[in-house]
Amino acid sequence: MILCSTCASVHRGLPQQTSQIKSFSEKASVADLLLLKALGNTAANNVLEGTIITSVERLRGSKIRDNYDLQAKSQFIEAKYVKKQFAEDFDTSSGTTVDAALMTAIANSDISSVLSLLANGADVNAHCPGVVEEDTPLHQAIVSNFIIGAHFLIINGANVNANNDKVGH
Repeated sequence: MILCSTCASVHRGLPQQTSQIKSFSEKASVADLLLLKALGNTAANNVLEGTIITSVERLRGSKIRDNYDLQAKSQFIEAKYVKKQFAEDFDTSSGTTVDAALMTAIANSDISSVLSLLANGADVNAHCPGVVEEDTPLHQAIVSNFIIGAHFLIINGANVNANNDKVGH
């Protein structure tokens, strides 16, 4: 996501697993820029602000505004990124677990769904029975040639040294 300097300073105070701030001119890798292009502010906000119903409601106060003070911005950013307070809940009525849904989203190269499922507590290191050799999401991303997804999983804590439970690689 692209942020103003005030919001960027708030994000720098969040845990690295929650938010990683990089300057375009300093440390943004090609993979970071491709992820930004694939996900972008609009798609990320649609997921992370899914329960802030309409753009009108966002403008009337549920969404943070430029003229808010630093404390208000900090509270909103923590609610949005740390607590995932505004993300829509994952529907479990089909019997599918959030971890199994993450594997499906990765197999389909659906970065918005991956973000939504991570916001709903999907485990980036889960071994999912019933999928190919009980792979982790990172294994699935690599097998699916979903490189942006693999990068996203890694910056969200995926273990790059994780073994497959059945075949040990």
